[in-house]
Amino acid sequence: MSIRKLASETLIYGLSSILGRFANFLLVPLYTWILVDAEFGDIAYFYALMGFLKVLYTLQLDTAFFRFGQDPAHRPAAFTAILRPVTLYILFLTVGLIFLAPWSAEWTGYPNYIEDFRLIAVILALDAFTEFPLARLRLEQRPLRFAGIRITGIVVNVLANVLFLLILPTWLDETAAPWLYPESRLILVLWANLIGSVVTFILVSRDLRYLFDAGSKALFGPMFRYAAPLILVAFAGVINEMLDRQLLRFLLPGTDEEVRAQIGIYAANYRLAMVISLFTQAFRYAAEPFFFRESASANAQQTYARVSRIFTLVASIGLLVILLFQDWLKFFIGREGSSFHEGLKVLPILLTANILLGLYYNFSVWYKLTDKTRFGAWIAVGGAVITILGNALFIPEYGYVASAWTTLVCYAIMVIVSYSWGQKHYPVPYPMGRMAMFVLSALVVTGIARTTLSDLPNITRLIVYLGITLAFILSWGWSEKKYLQRVI
Repeated sequence: MSIRKLASETLIYGLSSILGRFANFLLVPLYTWILVDAEFGDIAYFYALMGFLKVLYTLQLDTAFFRFGQDPAHRPAAFTAILRPVTLYILFLTVGLIFLAPWSAEWTGYPNYIEDFRLIAVILALDAFTEFPLARLRLEQRPLRFAGIRITGIVVNVLANVLFLLILPTWLDETAAPWLYPESRLILVLWANLIGSVVTFILVSRDLRYLFDAGSKALFGPMFRYAAPLILVAFAGVINEMLDRQLLRFLLPGTDEEVRAQIGIYAANYRLAMVISLFTQAFRYAAEPFFFRESASANAQQTYARVSRIFTLVASIGLLVILLFQDWLKFFIGREGSSFHEGLKVLPILLTANILLGLYYNFSVWYKLTDKTRFGAWIAVGGAVITILGNALFIPEYGYVASAWTTLVCYAIMVIVSYSWGQKHYPVPYPMGRMAMFVLSALVVTGIARTTLSDLPNITRLIVYLGITLAFILSWGWSEKKYLQRVI
């Protein structure tokens, strides 16, 4: 598989990934323009919680499927070996979470949100059932069907959100439809999510016929042992990405309403920074199976280095665009003068952190290909310790700014450690100096431009920023011209 094909699959996966984050990004204007900041804080908190629980539902067996199913002859056996035991496990876990919903609501400080906790259990179960058929499509290089299924479910979710939050309230008052006016409209967002998850489940349900195949009981053991350290990696990854919203809930000073509002402000700006994350996620969907398929190639290491170089260049261009045009992009997270805009100060920090996370995905290929997943677990656990300590020590004094800086430091250290260990066990000639220049140049150019040109009229500034963006792309494009031509 060529890098060109990887790029085309990244574009296709990117479409579904971008729309997959539609509910978390392009729906943000709907949430921040209609909901109060505390209600948006509820959405951020519960979806962060769902991130933790999702790891419990999938157990990272989709990655084990990539490893054991890369040979087409063994792929059906690997798939059926996973499906039956995982189905029983998902059902057991879901029933347990539904039963424990009252306790969970009380413990997290949301005693009136019992139905919300039950809804997220059902949503996670449906999403887990769909994860493995979708993983099979990725391994079989069928990105169009994968994207079609994902996009259909996402569009339904988006339309349901618009229906519940915007359209129906204009037609029905609280007397006619009291369910449209709950204490927190988080419940309406969850119902919309559930509808989208049901549609996606229906679209992949034909693959669940493999439940009736006997499968290979002997194969499940090695697959689970391979995935077990990755469960720890995934948990630590979710801690690094989402625990800050949980800790903000308990460590921020102020009333319950004020704390929920601060979480909402931080989460809104985190979503704006996720433009880079969208690209990273799209890249990861295509690259993970690509790395396994390419591993048998004689020049696999050189290919991985080229992929990382191109990834960093594209991500740096995205970083520059978002920071230069944030005065216009900020309206994704609220009207003029919205309280959400006070959190824009953490945007450069979070954008840089997301690029580092993407680089970590690139550098982590070594322990997956060499079956040394325990090293990935140690790196991830170390990152989780940094996340917990950084947030616990500094949130009480610095609030969500401490969370942003902790995220950046955490990913920077994980990148350094993964790269250092990887060069010992599976050396890849990454052009580290060149990649660092991509990111640093984007930060320096945007810093100078925003410092010296901020007083220009809006239209003039917009034109100048467009010129700076074009010059940045052309300068690096010319510098990398021969390299890109050789890669293509």
